[in-house]
Amino acid sequence: MVGFADFGCYWPDDLTCPILMFVSDGKQVSSGWIEHEREFAEQTNARIIYLNCGHYIHYYESERIRREIRAFVNQAMQYLMK
Repeated sequence: MVGFADFGCYWPDDLTCPILMFVSDGKQVSSGWIEHEREFAEQTNARIIYLNCGHYIHYYESERIRREIRAFVNQAMQYLMK
């Protein structure tokens, strides 16, 4: 499997900021899309949400994305305020 490093993409080993990812069904993008997204999420401890829609997720799932972002930010703020 081709990884991010194969494209010259790297991120710091000490990356600690919260990451929320939305991933489309992979039908409107190049092969390996979902696998690359999963790899990044695993290596950065990101939360990943799979959506059953095309690449332009904001066209198809805007309300769900809004809810998920709001919940994610609220959870991060509660953690930071401890």
